[in-house]
Amino acid sequence: MIFFLDEGTTISRPIKFILAIPLIIAFLFGNASAITINYTVTDLPDGWAGDLWQYDYTLNDSSFNEFDEFTIFFDYKRYDVVSPLNTLPDWDIYTLQPDPGIQEDGVYGSMALIENALSGVFSVSFIWFGGNDTPGFQPFEIYDENFNIVSTGFTEPLSMAQVPEPGTIVLFYIGLLVFIHTKNKTITGDSL
Repeated sequence: MIFFLDEGTTISRPIKFILAIPLIIAFLFGNASAITINYTVTDLPDGWAGDLWQYDYTLNDSSFNEFDEFTIFFDYKRYDVVSPLNTLPDWDIYTLQPDPGIQEDGVYGSMALIENALSGVFSVSFIWFGGNDTPGFQPFEIYDENFNIVSTGFTEPLSMAQVPEPGTIVLFYIGLLVFIHTKNKTITGDSL
């Protein structure tokens, strides 16, 4: 329903409160959910192969359907010997090794084997060629069951505060309240 306010029309306090209720509910419970993959990184005792590290990944979205998958990329200049450390019952985990000979990044990925696959902690070890730097964020891609890319991004440290993005309904009600508020203001010659 679209309505317009006439010049000088005011909205009573109870109506403003009623208009604000959906905004408050949408702000508290609704957000635009982008898929993120969070990680923690651990320096492991080094072995004969080099500087050994471990990533533990968690997904913030549990709506992976059967055959949906995610892929995390390992830069061929900085990573080697990417090895999964665990398996999860609802997922098919795979790796492709970084190959500096053909300048191809390595891959750690997993495909959901059932509808609404439960996410858990996905762990992988690797050799780090980054010197004194600590391994950090990595690019990732999310694919649907037809192998179409539906989302891309970078992994984020688990310690980063997750600030939810406002959903469409929140933005709509903010705009509506601003519109109503500005329509209630009248400009007089004295205020110019």
